[in-house]
Amino acid sequence: MMTLKLASAALALSLFALCTLSGCKKDDAPSGPSGNPKEATDSKGAAPTVTAYSRRAVSCAEIIAGLRDGVGNETVAKGTWGNAPKEMQVLPPGAELCGSDIARKTPVIKSALFGDALGDFYKPIAASMGCTWKGVEIQGNDRLKTTQVGFKCPQKAGGTSLVHTDSGSEFYHISF
Repeated sequence: MMTLKLASAALALSLFALCTLSGCKKDDAPSGPSGNPKEATDSKGAAPTVTAYSRRAVSCAEIIAGLRDGVGNETVAKGTWGNAPKEMQVLPPGAELCGSDIARKTPVIKSALFGDALGDFYKPIAASMGCTWKGVEIQGNDRLKTTQVGFKCPQKAGGTSLVHTDSGSEFYHISF
């Protein structure tokens, strides 16, 4: 459990560093009644509308360079899936496999998916592997948000696996 927390913290720090280096985007929508920056009300106090959280579209080359030059000095082996099981080696529509982090063996995937849409893609895959679904969690503040999709799989003797997005750029890691 401690190893997972350390790995998750290291991944979050690396992703934050890439966001900082690549120039995160902030949607200028006003904050709504729940404190959600993407929720706003009209001047008559009508029901809130919610817009998607916005991250910067980047190429695999930019992602790899950002990870290499970031806090973690990560090296990505292009075109490889690392330690992701075969069942997880699928891409959502419009996504691209950039490679895998050599040290952590985590696939790096360029994709605009975020939040529940990312969870909706991985939930049936995790179920087909006999994994217990732990849900989708959006973490962060008004400016920087990440998605963590969690599931526990028998192949990991109960250890938690994560799909974790970057806060500022359109990519994610799969930690299995």
